[in-house]
Amino acid sequence: MAQKYFVTPEEVKQHTDAQQNVDNQLLEPRIPRCQEKYIKPVLGPDLYEDLDAALQAEQQEMPVTMPDHLDALLEQIVPVLAQWVFLKSLPFLTVKATNAGLKGLQDAPSDAEQRAYRKEVQEEAEDRTNDLKDWLELHKADYPNYMSTAKTARPIGGIVFD
Repeated sequence: MAQKYFVTPEEVKQHTDAQQNVDNQLLEPRIPRCQEKYIKPVLGPDLYEDLDAALQAEQQEMPVTMPDHLDALLEQIVPVLAQWVFLKSLPFLTVKATNAGLKGLQDAPSDAEQRAYRKEVQEEAEDRTNDLKDWLELHKADYPNYMSTAKTARPIGGIVFD
């Protein structure tokens, strides 16, 4: 059975400018990496593993229904993760890798236009990530395994302050 991720290519299209104009195979390779890189640090390892285990349990031969509080969390994660996947997919939407090398699209925007657009998409992804953090803080009583990113110890000059 294939690994189930927190977002599907169809959900990426639904929650971003990609809409139905982008082939799933251009989005799929970035989903696992974005999930690990952008969602796991927000949730913390314990809550991330709880959600992942619940999602995988739903996919078993004898499915186990996801608890409501984790289902609500997944609903909050989908638009955030979708935006990060879209951002990381953008370079692959204007350039195709072939046996003959890289091929640019005929009507591709200029480098400056692409940079400006990527910047806007990144700002949207960061805003959505902050919205998810705010939502988690409001609902932290429902998620005992959630470790607030504000309370995470950070090394400063080789010293870890709590």
